[in-house]
Amino acid sequence: MINSRQLSLFNWQYSIEMDALHDRFKDEVINPWIRNLKEEGEKALLRATETSLMAAKELITSAFPEREDRCKRELDDKANLVGEERVEHLTAVHSNLMAAEAALKELFVQVETLRGPVLFS
Repeated sequence: MINSRQLSLFNWQYSIEMDALHDRFKDEVINPWIRNLKEEGEKALLRATETSLMAAKELITSAFPEREDRCKRELDDKANLVGEERVEHLTAVHSNLMAAEAALKELFVQVETLRGPVLFS
């Protein structure tokens, strides 16, 4: 027959053993599993990043010659313009440059209000 003192001592010992088992399980099973999961996730992220960078580089590299040829053809076509067509083209270019300049000034104003004084002017 077990009295209440022996029962409380038994519960205390059982509690200590459970804490030790919990700590051991955590140290030997859970922590290594989480560490391995973290390392595997980092490796997968690096592989995905490298793959994305390589794909983007290939896409841009392949698009450059095509874009360059197109720009050269357009420049050659525009160089042959005469009279009113040439004036129209130069007016459009001038308007685009003025719009870009106005947008850039507005951008600098926005940056200045967000970050303080801008070093550009």
